[in-house]
Amino acid sequence: MRPSSGRSRRPTTTRPSPGRASDNEATIHHCTITRKLE
Repeated sequence: MRPSSGRSRRPTTTRPSPGRASDNEATIHHCTITRKLE
């Protein structure tokens, strides 16, 4: 599976918080890097 954009795709391991937009974005970015390494 290849996501068109890593930011729009939400990680299934972490839940998006409405009060933490910046933190959620960082988590998604980290998940994207981890997926690329695999």
